[in-house]
Amino acid sequence: MNIGNLTKEEIIKRHNFRCIHSHTGLEHQNCYDEHFQIKKKRAFLDIETSNLHADFGYLFSYVLLGEDGKRYERILTSDEIRKHIFDKNLIMQFCKDISNYERIFVYWGKSGRHDLPFLLTRALVWGEEIPNTIYVTDIYDVIKMKLRLHRNRLENACQLFNIPAKEHRLDPNTWQKAMSGDARSLNYILLHNREDCESLKNLWHKIERYTKLTKTSI
Repeated sequence: MNIGNLTKEEIIKRHNFRCIHSHTGLEHQNCYDEHFQIKKKRAFLDIETSNLHADFGYLFSYVLLGEDGKRYERILTSDEIRKHIFDKNLIMQFCKDISNYERIFVYWGKSGRHDLPFLLTRALVWGEEIPNTIYVTDIYDVIKMKLRLHRNRLENACQLFNIPAKEHRLDPNTWQKAMSGDARSLNYILLHNREDCESLKNLWHKIERYTKLTKTSI
């Protein structure tokens, strides 16, 4: 590796990095490259749904925010609601988009909770398939086990570390309008998704060194 070809920012980043052998990214280039190549295959997921139960509700929107900053997202259109297509096309697109990743980070979203069980249910309803080879990490578990907060909500953890969160809060009025197909309300919900993913990503980077990633499948 020719250090002269690196920017000052990249040199600092490599210098601050420590691999499993306790070497910097300048000393162990392969470890550094492998580490960030793996990270490119990770994304943070947030969804919003019309109801907490997938047999009575449907998916409003989803955002997949990659470690590299790339974002896959989609929200229902007014026509899909009014024509009673609901989340059929949305789920189809989600199943394609999530296939770009090997690990997904959620908050209160693993099996037995909300996001992934809801998505799996809707995928089965529409005859779609979510790859079962994708690993999942629920950051809620890390917060609950490693920290001591009065409430383990995402917003509380973010506030503790001065991470921006919940700037576009959801309210009943926005929700009801979105259910009727109001485009402005639907777009507002998508902004909420984006912010939650950004908050989740920043929170994970704050605590990731205190936990070990497991090979728990979706």
